[in-house]
Amino acid sequence: PLPSYDDIVNQYLLLGDVVGFQWWAGRLALQGHPGASYHYATNLRYATSFNPDAATAALMFGNATGYETDANLQLAQMLSAGEGVVKDYVAARTLLEAYPNSGAARYQLALLKEEGLGAPVDTAGAIRDFLAAAKLGNSDAMYTLGRRYLLAQGVAASADDAYFWISLGLINGGGPSELPQFVALLEADKASAAALLTSAETAALDAAVASGAPGD
Repeated sequence: PLPSYDDIVNQYLLLGDVVGFQWWAGRLALQGHPGASYHYATNLRYATSFNPDAATAALMFGNATGYETDANLQLAQMLSAGEGVVKDYVAARTLLEAYPNSGAARYQLALLKEEGLGAPVDTAGAIRDFLAAAKLGNSDAMYTLGRRYLLAQGVAASADDAYFWISLGLINGGGPSELPQFVALLEADKASAAALLTSAETAALDAAVASGAPGD
């Protein structure tokens, strides 16, 4: 008989035998275990030691949806990109809507709403999701929301909201923060917002950013 999922976690993964864990996870995944399916799918999607298998990864993520939040997120990404599956924005939305308390899910859902993928464009709904995701700690949503306020895209222009959320996005490493050009873009956006504020206002906002206090 196959070992249980808990057994392979304790006997292989926690002891540092990643190869052994992955091998057994693959066997259990083929039997439909959701936890094993999630790990097997992740390995298949991002494989470095062998050829990735996006189609099987998508199938395995499907077995793990509802069990592991990230399974919903990854499968939604794959459905949106047509990676290993036929593009299906409606299905992607359904997967993301299942986790309203996930910042990452709300952020991905906001992008779909903003672009009108899977349903008509819903700019107001996108802003609500960006805000919810930012308040849940999603750093990509933070800087995105800040730029929407700065550029008055889908929301009334607000220099203080722009300054606050862009600052939080910078501090929390939103976007491709390893790219100096991207960081420079956000710093320039922050400076543009600051130019519309008084020194007292920026000082108050800096204090709010330092405390991590969410905006209204």
